[in-house]
Amino acid sequence: MKSLATVLLPLALLAAAPRAHAAGKCSQFDCGTNSPVIDGLGFHELSVVGDLNAQGLRLGDLVNPANGSRHRVRVLEDQLVGQSKLFPYWTVVTGEQLVGRYIEVFRGRSAYRLKILHVTRAVDYLVAPGQGDRFETYQFAWSPETDFHVVEPLCPEYEPGQPGVTQAMLESVVFTGNRYDAPTKDLLPAAASDPYWVNLGCYNTTLYKLKTTRHNDQAASPAFTAPRELQQAMVRMWTGDVCGDGDAHTEQGTPLYWQHPAGVGSAWYGSPDETTEGMWGADGALCVSDYRLGWPYYLAEVDCDPSPSVIARPPLCPMTFGGMWTLPGAQVYSSFPTP
Repeated sequence: MKSLATVLLPLALLAAAPRAHAAGKCSQFDCGTNSPVIDGLGFHELSVVGDLNAQGLRLGDLVNPANGSRHRVRVLEDQLVGQSKLFPYWTVVTGEQLVGRYIEVFRGRSAYRLKILHVTRAVDYLVAPGQGDRFETYQFAWSPETDFHVVEPLCPEYEPGQPGVTQAMLESVVFTGNRYDAPTKDLLPAAASDPYWVNLGCYNTTLYKLKTTRHNDQAASPAFTAPRELQQAMVRMWTGDVCGDGDAHTEQGTPLYWQHPAGVGSAWYGSPDETTEGMWGADGALCVSDYRLGWPYYLAEVDCDPSPSVIARPPLCPMTFGGMWTLPGAQVYSSFPTP
């Protein structure tokens, strides 16, 4: 990870992974009912330099309500920080110092407070842990500026005090370095502006999984680096984007196992406890043997040809595990618990 000074000054001027779970039906890039929401607007990214996102949301300053002090909002790869607005810009607010402060968010004439309720430090990766690059997660809540005593969770699926809800379920990851197109679920080509856009991934959503399993650019390490073609295939697989057209076919909390050629993942081909789903590439499913939501859903809902007179779906998978890996563009294998 770069130093604070190296990154902030320019901005101012699995081991096997535990078994993953598929995200839910997608209306935005990050699937499911736990995607970030402010005032009914689902979103997955914000600009730290004040540009509008696709939903018209714009970030302001990091504010300390106790004394009114203001800092610029910055994200150091995967770490949220507040940077002094006064020269020489070196004074920063980090980690637990962020708790109790809020980030201004604007949409037209509407203003909101994105409150930082908790910071968990030194979270390790699920894939290739122990590399000395642990990260932070953040619990956010939002309030309208007109009634900032009303507090709503940014990630609406889990609320404090619910049975079985842990602190980890209330928190989100943040990271820069990748941008994703919401309607198509495409990983966009790298651009000079990427460090200025921050992704927010609520617990167990696609962005959260990409980060915690190192399937993004920022989380690359000597122990494991995911090429961009593999990153894209993981997005297709987790969201159930069978046709590679951005139309996701999955549901919140559906168990899903996976593995790719590096031996990373949680699937175990041939296990009686698992049913093979298929093989995925950067453009969607290459073949399907069974489907996580069942054949009736698959046959009724999946059609990769826009023509009303033609129905097109990926072919059935080869009968052997090795045969599936011979498919051109094969990147990741998926399975689910045998019913």
